[in-house]
Amino acid sequence: MPVPFEHIGCLSLRSRILWCIAVLLGMQLGCNSEPSLPPLAPVKGKVTMDGAPVPTGNVVLHPEKVDANAATFSAGQINPSGDFEIFTGGKSGAPIGKYKVAVTPATVPPPAGTAPVEIDAKYRDQSKTPLALEVVATPEAGRYDLKLTK
Repeated sequence: MPVPFEHIGCLSLRSRILWCIAVLLGMQLGCNSEPSLPPLAPVKGKVTMDGAPVPTGNVVLHPEKVDANAATFSAGQINPSGDFEIFTGGKSGAPIGKYKVAVTPATVPPPAGTAPVEIDAKYRDQSKTPLALEVVATPEAGRYDLKLTK
């Protein structure tokens, strides 16, 4: 039966210690309730369409081998200069491995003065995209740049 907080002073020293341990264990279990992420490697690049930066959209990595115990959703937004950064579970980077890459249109209008870029359907579908990359621990410059064509 739970002991109301105001009655803790009435407990023996041993009971108070056990009660504190139980509270601390409960707090620890509550803090670790989210799934753990595997080690992440930085994934930053630039998306271009026929050499010009794509000013809006999203980059989504779809792992070639899906691990049911690992976070599998890695994605990032494209900024007006065409640059993107991938995040997994709210943290910068993606797990090391091979991915199919989908580039999807933005859900918001492009910045003022920027013409929207039509992204071909083949880049939007993970089963049809010709884009693929391998995330490595120490990527060289330009490794994750994505070059689209109309």
